[in-house]
Amino acid sequence: EVTGVEQGPDEVLLRTSGPGPAEVRARYVIGADGANSFVRSRMATSVTDLGFFYDWLIVDCLPHEEEEWSPMNWQLCDPERPTTIVSGGPGRRRWEFLRLAHESIEELNTEETAWRLLAPWGR
Repeated sequence: EVTGVEQGPDEVLLRTSGPGPAEVRARYVIGADGANSFVRSRMATSVTDLGFFYDWLIVDCLPHEEEEWSPMNWQLCDPERPTTIVSGGPGRRRWEFLRLAHESIEELNTEETAWRLLAPWGR
């Protein structure tokens, strides 16, 4: 786990905890570690909020059967129901279903709705 980031003149020093080296030197570091990015916060970089906000139903699953997904991660740009399907780690899958304009959050956020939206995937 990265616990520190220090920018030098020609490299970046990453301090780590856990097994392995306590320090790693790199030419550059990318802060692609999520919405609350540790790397980005240590680098004091700004984020521009473009004002996009949508409600999604997120469903994390442990499928009964291991299956190879191709592609591993994908965005289904179906205007009837935009959907994201991604790996959630070993043996896990995540589906993200966009809330449609006519749906309430309460209607979307039910177990019945989750099963209905997962049904076409049959996995």
